[in-house]
Amino acid sequence: MDKGYIISTVSLDLFSQWLKSRNYSHIFILVDENTRTYCLPFLLKEMDFLGNSHVIQIASGENEKSLATCELVWSELLRRNADRNSSIINLGGGALSDLGGFAASVFKRGIRFINVPTTLIGMIDAAFGGKTAINFKTLKNQIGLFAKPEMVVVCTKFLATLAQQDVMSGFAEMLKYGLTSDRELWEKLIHLDAAELKNLDSHLIESCLNLKNSVVQQDFHEKNYRKILNFGHTMGHALESLSFGRNRLSHGEAVVHGMLFESILSNQSGLLSDNELSEIKSVVDRYYMKLKIQPDDFEKLYEIMSFDKKNQNSVVNFTLLKSIGAAKIDNYIAKNEILKSLDRFNKL
Repeated sequence: MDKGYIISTVSLDLFSQWLKSRNYSHIFILVDENTRTYCLPFLLKEMDFLGNSHVIQIASGENEKSLATCELVWSELLRRNADRNSSIINLGGGALSDLGGFAASVFKRGIRFINVPTTLIGMIDAAFGGKTAINFKTLKNQIGLFAKPEMVVVCTKFLATLAQQDVMSGFAEMLKYGLTSDRELWEKLIHLDAAELKNLDSHLIESCLNLKNSVVQQDFHEKNYRKILNFGHTMGHALESLSFGRNRLSHGEAVVHGMLFESILSNQSGLLSDNELSEIKSVVDRYYMKLKIQPDDFEKLYEIMSFDKKNQNSVVNFTLLKSIGAAKIDNYIAKNEILKSLDRFNKL
């Protein structure tokens, strides 16, 4: 548990022991309508002493990462007399843990929180690493802070509750770890059958967690090395934001196409070989439906990317690939090169 997370494929016994050792004045459990139905009963069965905890329910989805939803959470905390010795268990996917962590971190200047991710993307990425955020004016993760959960509890039994689309969303982030840090992991992942991912080997999940943990420990506040984890996310967040109010892309769908775009940009910048770009393209095509970006949206995507937190002097900053398994941070790319790569993305 010194790594800050617990992995279980069977039960929540270890988490139960750890939680009983804490002296919280109140425990709150944040859920959405899905995790209240499919996940909370299992949690309470395994940890019946939580039966008297206060449950706060919000609506599911990325749209709920808002100040309005935070106000709902804060109102419930006040109504139930939460104090600075209280804790929130965030039981849900990445959007819920993002919001729950942010709401906890600023309430009374910060109360503790625990993430119990119920989606694959939450288990291997969103719930772990200390980033909390909400969206603002349709732009993703514009308001937030770095705040570590006291514990992250990964129980792979929750994967069985997911729709296949949600599993594939998380798988995109696993591919990112292989592309940026570990060629051997990439080789293992690309030989998996998509239908088997609900029964994913916990060792693969732990490999991803260990990779992220190593990066985060070296650069918690993302001043330097941690930027490798942003591969695919500069374009991915722009695609996700653009899809608000349209045919909505999941985070993973946006990121996997963001990774393909940024692989094209890597190749165009003289970093990634033609053969490795072709390999990445074939893997994306095997697991995900092709995305066509309308030329009329090129300028809008560039405009959204111009708000990215990593930019300097209005030049968009990308993490790119030198090869599969090796990333290069701080690549400031001119607008004309971005637009050129968007055109290549559609033609590839």
